[in-house]
Amino acid sequence: MKSLQEAYDLFEKEYKKIHEYFVFSGLSFALVGTMQDQAKEKAKQTKIRVKKKESSFSKADHKIEEISVICEWVSLQEYSEREKLPLNSIEEQARAGVLGPTHEEGSELYVIWPKERQQDTDLPEFGKKMFEIKYSQSIETKAIIENSEQALSALGHYPDLAGTIDRSQQQLCPTCLLLYWTAFEGFVKDFIDTLYYLHPEQVLKKYGKNPMTLNAVFDGSHRFTDMDSLKRRVLEEVLAKYDRENISKLIEFVEDCYLSKGTDPFSTKFIYSGDKTEVNRGHLDQIRIIRNALIHDNGRLSEKEWKLIDLVPREGDNPVVQISEDSLGKMYYILKSIAYNLFDLTSKQYPEGKGKK
Repeated sequence: MKSLQEAYDLFEKEYKKIHEYFVFSGLSFALVGTMQDQAKEKAKQTKIRVKKKESSFSKADHKIEEISVICEWVSLQEYSEREKLPLNSIEEQARAGVLGPTHEEGSELYVIWPKERQQDTDLPEFGKKMFEIKYSQSIETKAIIENSEQALSALGHYPDLAGTIDRSQQQLCPTCLLLYWTAFEGFVKDFIDTLYYLHPEQVLKKYGKNPMTLNAVFDGSHRFTDMDSLKRRVLEEVLAKYDRENISKLIEFVEDCYLSKGTDPFSTKFIYSGDKTEVNRGHLDQIRIIRNALIHDNGRLSEKEWKLIDLVPREGDNPVVQISEDSLGKMYYILKSIAYNLFDLTSKQYPEGKGKK
């Protein structure tokens, strides 16, 4: 079983990778933004080779652009109006066979429209029409990029390069917030597992008097053959008393079972852009609310939720949360600070589980 230090090191490594992705992506967008004119020029000069055999597409990429009638039966009156010719002249031509096949229905005579289709052999049955359907098929191919000129040329082929850069920059911050949160949430759950396996007695001190039936012990231990499974079963039953979907509640479990009374794992601080911020549980709850909105409702927050949010400024009456680089930076440090605080407080209290750095 890994130590608390190893559990934290895994989180720190993953968190750093995500932050590097954020910084590098931001720099890349900025660099491309300064080279738009060069990219457009290179697109005219340098041909890009693609791997045609590795094309990718789905049914969703097959789009109908236009449906038009190319041939149909119409009455002589309608034919006259469409061609802007006298009705009696049209009737004479139809009777003489000049307008191709005719069809008589009651007292009405029908002919094929338009004129250029009247001699076709594959005419529709009376009452039906022939259509022409124009569609497009989008296909993605992999460009073969072997040097900087080809890379610039590939960028220059974007029909709206400036807009693409802008949209990509807008997506970067919410995307990285979700990645930061995923790493943080994974760390908390992994840290609880590690802490519990190292010190299960602390959980039993608080919840040891909770009843467990012999059948539950029998099933949880896989017929008395697996103590690790029974150990996990006990933890799951205890965590069921908390809201496992709420990361703050899981941290509460650590607070209840592993920290000295009065120790607040949410209380910490950090410096961002020269300003000190005192962190509390409310900050973590805000990030959770924002994360859930991004995942489940395209970033839309209810009026009730907006009243709880001060980490991200609201743009007018817009219910959709807009995450700026500044807001993301603060949330990055909040999660990082709480993770370290959780590790620091518990490892000081249980130094034998800290491990070597």
